[in-house]
Amino acid sequence: MSFVALGGDGSTRPTFFELVAAERLMPSLKAATVYSLSVFAQRRPIFHRLLDFEDELFAIITAALDRQSLLNGSSSFAESLYGLRRNSARGIDNPKASLNKPSQQWTLLFLQPERRSLWRRTQAQILRLFMRLFPWIHATQEGLRFGYQLLYLLDSSPFYTPILHLLGQNIVRVSGPEMVEVQRQKQQRRQQQLQSAQQSSSVLWRLVSQGWLRSAYAFADHTRNALILSVFAFKLLEWWYTSAEERLGAQQALPPPSPPPPPKPSPDGLKLPEDATTCPICRKRRTNPAMASVSGYVFCYPCIYGSIDQHGCCPVTKLPATVDQLRRLYQSA
Repeated sequence: MSFVALGGDGSTRPTFFELVAAERLMPSLKAATVYSLSVFAQRRPIFHRLLDFEDELFAIITAALDRQSLLNGSSSFAESLYGLRRNSARGIDNPKASLNKPSQQWTLLFLQPERRSLWRRTQAQILRLFMRLFPWIHATQEGLRFGYQLLYLLDSSPFYTPILHLLGQNIVRVSGPEMVEVQRQKQQRRQQQLQSAQQSSSVLWRLVSQGWLRSAYAFADHTRNALILSVFAFKLLEWWYTSAEERLGAQQALPPPSPPPPPKPSPDGLKLPEDATTCPICRKRRTNPAMASVSGYVFCYPCIYGSIDQHGCCPVTKLPATVDQLRRLYQSA
């Protein structure tokens, strides 16, 4: 099963958007997996332990899927879903070449996505060094990726990422005959394994071996479709829970409380003028207004600064105040 129709020959160049979609597939699958574990952890606390190692857990799953896909069709798991495969860019037809060494490709695929989490449990000295170097390493890597993707988009380079350039490989579409040939070779391998299991002298061992192989084949055939369907199912589940939480939150939302009343003027303090734009100290129209934060009343800045600096309190409410509690106002109240 693939997301796109197969067609063309082995030299057909995929579009930039096909490669981006294949690259973003695994992060979407990881988000769905982590969300499902978090939902299960609400009722089964044992899943919290898996969430503590979510990066390592998904790295193992990704490594197993990519390794199996590389062994069967020279493509990663996400690439195979979009009908893509890896082809040697150096014209190497030797089956022992790097194109047919999935262990090298699998190692790079395994190490690249989880480099952040693998350093979480290192010693403090190495971690400090890593934290200093990581921004530069990450910026260099992302810059190279952007450059390669831009060149690929402009049809100036056959390589989509620096890793593919390092391996001497590019990505092409899988043609219909190639897919048929891959399926035929897979069926031949399975028939040979089943025939080997039938040659056992023990009837019980023969039945157990055949049952185990058939179960493994069925699991491998349906795992890919199940994982892709799980992405859509978990995204739907996430949307459902988010909508429900928003509805519950909207019903329980309370109006914001009213502001507290302003402090009352002290009988021993200055009387407030009738005109709200007049300074209570100089009795003139306010200039360069400033507010005493302990009371909220507004004065001229020179007037209130001198009064608080001399008396140590608000001249209207007589509440203790300091000059650090003055706030300049850039629009007259």
